[in-house]
Amino acid sequence: MPSQRVAVVTLLHKKGDRRKPANKRPISLLNTDYKILSKAMSMRMSKALPDIINDHQTCAVKGRSIHHNLLMLRDIVAFISSRDMGGAIVSLDLEKAFDRVDHQYLFSVLEKFGFGPNFVRWARILYFDISSVLFINGFTTKSFPVKQGVRQGCALSPLLYIIFAESLARRIDSIDTIRGIRPPGGKRRSVKIMQYADDITAFFTDFGSIKSFFKCFKKFELATGSKLNMAKTKGLKLGKWRNCNIPLDIVWACESIKINGVYFGPGRSDILSWKEKVQKAENSLEKAKQRNVSIIGRVKAVNVLVAPIFWYMAPVYPLPDRIRRRINEIIFKFIWKGGTELVARGHLHNSHEEGGLELTDISSTARAMALQPLLSFELDLRLPFHPWMEYWIGIGLRKFFPGKWSNCFPHSCDPPDFYVKPCVT
Repeated sequence: MPSQRVAVVTLLHKKGDRRKPANKRPISLLNTDYKILSKAMSMRMSKALPDIINDHQTCAVKGRSIHHNLLMLRDIVAFISSRDMGGAIVSLDLEKAFDRVDHQYLFSVLEKFGFGPNFVRWARILYFDISSVLFINGFTTKSFPVKQGVRQGCALSPLLYIIFAESLARRIDSIDTIRGIRPPGGKRRSVKIMQYADDITAFFTDFGSIKSFFKCFKKFELATGSKLNMAKTKGLKLGKWRNCNIPLDIVWACESIKINGVYFGPGRSDILSWKEKVQKAENSLEKAKQRNVSIIGRVKAVNVLVAPIFWYMAPVYPLPDRIRRRINEIIFKFIWKGGTELVARGHLHNSHEEGGLELTDISSTARAMALQPLLSFELDLRLPFHPWMEYWIGIGLRKFFPGKWSNCFPHSCDPPDFYVKPCVT
């Protein structure tokens, strides 16, 4: 494009009906000069984020991972379900969150957080008098002005958005009538929300908190241009609340809810989550079957296309035995084209020097990844799931980390299976 102020927007399908514009994600293709400037600004900005962004926002902050929130969410669900208490988890859906950011509000937030006048001035330049053209079926439309939103496809956009969303998190944290859920041991800070960019999950243990939370969120909508999509907002009832009428008109579930690609609930959410990944792996292998490749090529296909599908789930839920058997079944059936397995399965995992084909050992890797949260306990006490992990398996961990043990907080004598299995491993 002739100007860095103009972006070419291409639409990528997310999910659902391809004919509906709401199911498309607009990705902005930007000029090289714009990319260089935004990348330089994002590198400078990222150094400050760990100090100003709350611990429960895990997107685009160095040293944080989406798994930190997933592990905390898993532990909270187990905690409420095992105790004689009621609670609810609400997954909020923001309608076109990145596209509804008010520019003036964003710049004001940057100034309030202490970003210097030169940095804010450059941010204003990037969003001053900008426009976009749509690229559809090989043709571009006429340009149109862009008055709000941050550009998806820009290196700076995720950082700008989490700064924008941090104002909401701080406001919620400051309201005493929004109580959230407190980790065992009364002196610890309660968890009210967790965030991954625009994905917000709220925790409630009393009806008054629900009312106060959505009153606060309504003010945020009016101030920023954000909009909550109540039709896609969903909740999970836990404990005593499973049979209650909660004063919030959204879709409620009692067994499981899907948040950030993982199912959570009092039932066998681990099986549900892993089955979905297995189905995705089967679909990938069905496409790969259409190619006539050697056994070496089929092993490469498993390593590149199938194995990574399971790594996202492995730290959250240990690999169930029946799922492990199913994974091995579909993989080796693909490798041997449904025929006789001419070599013992274990030999295929060996290196080329040992006569193997270096097939990824999904079972062993998944077991190792399930241990990662336990090992992180020794390294960093600021991770959001550590207070919950200390409650569940603190008694067992004192043998390995005596310096971390404290008798000032309660500990469970009956940890959930997702902790027992990795510890036994």
